[in-house]
Amino acid sequence: MMGIKSQDVVVLLKLISLQEQEQSEAEGSEKNISVESSHSVRGLESLLGISKTEINASLKRILSMGMAIRDHSTDRPKVNRRNLYNFIIHGLKFVFPAAPGAMTRGIPTAFAAPMLKNLLSSGGNYVYVWPSATGRDIGQAVQPLFKSVPEAAEKDARLYEYLALVDAIRLGNQRETGLAKDRLSDRLLAK
Repeated sequence: MMGIKSQDVVVLLKLISLQEQEQSEAEGSEKNISVESSHSVRGLESLLGISKTEINASLKRILSMGMAIRDHSTDRPKVNRRNLYNFIIHGLKFVFPAAPGAMTRGIPTAFAAPMLKNLLSSGGNYVYVWPSATGRDIGQAVQPLFKSVPEAAEKDARLYEYLALVDAIRLGNQRETGLAKDRLSDRLLAK
């Protein structure tokens, strides 16, 4: 039995982002790169900065664990959103704990991320960032789920929001975690 790895969560969240992008394109509200090529191992490698070998291994793990199934019509992996949600809210912070580190330059995450920072009326002065030379913010360093997360998040706003919510659950106090869980539920389970 293979255990889950941190990059598996990143791949699962990217697959959800691609599915949502595809739905938006079908509704005519968005145009982007070919969704079909994005689902390929090479496409995921390019979008996530994770090697083809690691993407292949990740896809095998998530399919064998029931975190995704093969879609019969497209043969693409389709994420089991409920299983992923349950893992994120009940297990992720124990399997992939996060601890704030030294002050550094980086890309905001958790409730410091642009799409989340106005959700808390008093989030305190803590700004968490993924260390990145391209980041413009200074805050406490948080190691992302996978080393290429900052670059992948800059390419995909949906993925960025999902990863920031995951970090809010990994780092947050009870109130912050509860808010992140509610928002993640709205995004993952309402579709």
